Amino acid sequence: MSEIITLGAPSAGGGFVGRDTEGRVLFVRYGLPGETVRVEITERHKRWGRADAIEIIEASPDRVTPPCDYFGAGRCGGCDYQHASLDAQRRYKTELLSEQLRRVAGIEYGVTVEAVGTESGLGNRTRVRFGRDSAGGLGLRRRASHDIIEIASCPLGTPTITAAMERARGLEGLGDIELVDLGDRTTIVSDDDLEAGFLPDDVSVTVGDESYTINPAGFFQIHRAAPELLVRVVMEGLNLRGGEVAADFYAGAGLFARPMARAVGESGSVIAIESAPQGVGACEENLAAFGWAVTVDAPVCEALVAELRDDLSHAVFDPPRQGIETGVIEALSEFSNLVRCVSVSCDAATFARDLARFIEGGFTIDSIRAFDLFEMTEHAEYVAVLSRD
Repeated sequence: MSEIITLGAPSAGGGFVGRDTEGRVLFVRYGLPGETVRVEITERHKRWGRADAIEIIEASPDRVTPPCDYFGAGRCGGCDYQHASLDAQRRYKTELLSEQLRRVAGIEYGVTVEAVGTESGLGNRTRVRFGRDSAGGLGLRRRASHDIIEIASCPLGTPTITAAMERARGLEGLGDIELVDLGDRTTIVSDDDLEAGFLPDDVSVTVGDESYTINPAGFFQIHRAAPELLVRVVMEGLNLRGGEVAADFYAGAGLFARPMARAVGESGSVIAIESAPQGVGACEENLAAFGWAVTVDAPVCEALVAELRDDLSHAVFDPPRQGIETGVIEALSEFSNLVRCVSVSCDAATFARDLARFIEGGFTIDSIRAFDLFEMTEHAEYVAVLSRD
């Protein structure tokens, strides 16, 4: 069933808002604001639904030809905005963040998503996950489906990843794989191997002036510009001095914890908290040279906060997309010495929710910045610096 509608503002989930002939709100993918489009309803509820734009009747000036043949209705589900110019993509992301800050956190804050990476927005992703079908084909999944669309290459991946795809096609097994660009080589991380308990070997990567040990199966920022950029922005936000006590929540391999340890020096202390086995081992290795820094192998939770030093003064949070666990910010707000926090997130909704909790805990927003580290998608990386007297 199809209808002709006009589209408005961007919505969470990668679409744009319209209304059907009955007044029901529709979240429409593959259209753009201001466009008149013919849509096909894909999901219908009492008050809202989802749809795909299948014909563009009046096009937006922001519309461009998608750079990937696999983008569009019924095709690969990895991208949201390939049909929009990069400038327009960043406007949409800015609108989404502003709307979440206003609706969820109750604040008005002027912030613009900043460009990072290549001018085309392509070739920046250092980690791409692929599925394999029963015939051994390598590809990406159709939106809202487990079906594999076999592809020749993914334009979001770095050239190194594209070059490694042919080698990956020859692997045995059907589990998903990740190709991880490590700068001078590509590692293949196989779900089959991980399920069998086999981890790839640790490797060394350089971020700015720091050398890190990481496990390719563990979390690390996926945009090639992200690690150095985020370390700089986070460290500027923390503004650490010698002798201070700092915590890195969701520390991963210690991307932030290592320069934090260097900044506070021997008279200070750093606690890095991580629970994923791949991250814990790498973080311990990366902090080994700093006797005043410790890795805590535990999930971030309210109970853990009670075990931290009560003279904790600074903290950084870089949680997964679901945000900081309930009760953690509230418990930390009771620490009278905690005067500065930096919150990093790739999800506008949970970022705004967590900011509201910080504000309730007596913190003031010093700055919010947003970086376009996920080109062609609705996501960006958000960094808030918060302080209190």
